[in-house]
Amino acid sequence: PAAKPAAKPAAKPAAKPAAKPAAKPAAKPAAKPAAKPAAKPAAKPAGKKKVKLIKDRFSIPAATYELFDAVKKRAQAMGIAVKKSEVLRAALATFHELTDARVAEALRKLEAIKEKGAAKLRK
Repeated sequence: PAAKPAAKPAAKPAAKPAAKPAAKPAAKPAAKPAAKPAAKPAAKPAGKKKVKLIKDRFSIPAATYELFDAVKKRAQAMGIAVKKSEVLRAALATFHELTDARVAEALRKLEAIKEKGAAKLRK
């Protein structure tokens, strides 16, 4: 058992320095340019477009924020697991389908809030 560990470390350091400088610089430039053009055309015909995601910040009253949990619990009771972002996206999609009168009515019901950090974010 003592002879095996001694033999392995001696063989590894000798192989690594010789393989790295000679093999990698020659193999990488030839392999990467050939792989990238082949991968992109194969991905586009599949029809799946990469969705651009945008991160944003906003402030909402605590009582409104608690509605996320209420909606998540309702969805969970129906056997649907959702995240806050999914609840927000579903709400916006539904809101978008409302008539102008219903949208105006909903917006008038909102209480005005003052965003404390908004000026700092815009600078």
